[in-house]
Amino acid sequence: MAKFAIIGCGGYIAPAHMEAIAKTGNELVAAADLNDSVGILDRYSPHCTFWKDTAQFYRHIEKRQDVDFVSICTPNYLHDAHTRLALRLGCNVICEKPLCLNPANLDELRRLEEATGRHVYALLQRRHHPAVARMQKKYQQAEKSFCKENHVNITMEYAAPRGPWYRQSWKGDIRLSGGLLVNIGVHLFDLLCWVFGSPTAIECTGGDNDDYYAGTITIGDRTTCTWSLSSRFQDSPKPVRVFKVNGEDFRLDDESALGEHLHVKAYRAILDGKGFGIEDAAMAIQLVERLRYAATGQREYK
Repeated sequence: MAKFAIIGCGGYIAPAHMEAIAKTGNELVAAADLNDSVGILDRYSPHCTFWKDTAQFYRHIEKRQDVDFVSICTPNYLHDAHTRLALRLGCNVICEKPLCLNPANLDELRRLEEATGRHVYALLQRRHHPAVARMQKKYQQAEKSFCKENHVNITMEYAAPRGPWYRQSWKGDIRLSGGLLVNIGVHLFDLLCWVFGSPTAIECTGGDNDDYYAGTITIGDRTTCTWSLSSRFQDSPKPVRVFKVNGEDFRLDDESALGEHLHVKAYRAILDGKGFGIEDAAMAIQLVERLRYAATGQREYK
């Protein structure tokens, strides 16, 4: 049984991590969040220690010396810093997307991972979706004759309508979340890169209000992706996640096909030594920066 700590336990995504820790037969022993409305801890680990001060939380982990993993569910701009701290304390890390906002910071994570002998795992849960497994099996390797001899046309549509609260939260602040391209779009861009490979050309429009983007992504000579990303209710009043390849639907919003929650599947893979690391996450992080720069002319997150 592995011992886990979690930082950011009061957020939207943390319960999925708590459930995954419990369902994989492991123990949550410490948690931290600036918000003290974290009664959900009692459902999964009633004896888990809780800290509102991050420094006290990390000192507690350092003193215990028995925490195997730190799960990071904090706002995006803190992921990089909290990952570094956890590595320095001798813990492995499971981090929500993205590992960092600035691709240049990936080098320091690589260095610390090597220096500490611990591992950083990116929580890329949508890679475990049954529809993605089906798509990967059919299209992934470029050496397959289909991808060599035929053009692959991809359509990606992701609508995640958000109300006025969104702009008032950290998610609506591009400095803290990386904006819509990172906070929501990185899921799609990760799948695109994972299955079809590294982009060779991009186009991106939108970005004036950080609520709609669209464009094309070219991969090699025979793969073209047309995509759109929106948080506007006028584009879709309900969430839509569509991945269409050569006319065939690979729907990511079909929850009936999931069986086990995707976070649980991701944790099982990590604990079995089959998790996704820094290099797996890097391509989408780099692509998102290119798209953001193309749309807004801003290269760095300041």
